Amino acid sequence: MIGPQIANDLEDIKLSIKAEQDELGPQVIADVEFMVYLVEGVSLAALIFGLVMAVILPNIIRKPIGGEPAEIAAITAKIAKGDLSQEFSNDSESTGIFKSITSMSQSLKAVVLRIIGNGDEIKDAALNANEVA
Repeated sequence: MIGPQIANDLEDIKLSIKAEQDELGPQVIADVEFMVYLVEGVSLAALIFGLVMAVILPNIIRKPIGGEPAEIAAITAKIAKGDLSQEFSNDSESTGIFKSITSMSQSLKAVVLRIIGNGDEIKDAALNANEVA
């Protein structure tokens, strides 16, 4: 009879597959647990990296600018309107655009004062010329 033989062969195959599953199951579980820990570790590292970058990047970006962009915009708007009366601290740590704007404002103020001085000299010379004539 072939039926009992097939049943025995199927039972052997089933037991063989179960033995392989029993052997592979713990290994797969260990691999999955390792991957979970790996993903958690990478996620934590990415979070820490993101926080560090959130602290460092604004300083890296501001350094070439030399100050707060809003403050620089307000200063340049005043200069554009002709207000050169702004006082800047002699901060040796000023850098970048802020330092350039400070220098530009001081240079423009000096030029305007020279022009005013030259205008006064011309006015005085004209008055003297009128008195002589």
